Amino acid sequence: MESTGKYWIPVFNVLEDSCHVIVANPKYVRSIKGQKTDDKDSAWIVDLFKFDIVPSSYIPDKEIRMLRDYSDIGRN
Repeated sequence: MESTGKYWIPVFNVLEDSCHVIVANPKYVRSIKGQKTDDKDSAWIVDLFKFDIVPSSYIPDKEIRMLRDYSDIGRN
């Protein structure tokens, strides 16, 4: 999954217990310039993942993320 803003967080939270999820920085999975579409981008990311060359971003454990969420209340 390509991280974009904070949109990846709820998807990651739902999927993390049922499958192996890698959150990748878009900088490292950027495809060839030109006629880009979501289909082409997703196929490119799948190919990178198949060859195990997608660097995973650091995601803290669930307990740490929960503590960060609680401590972030009221900052918005």
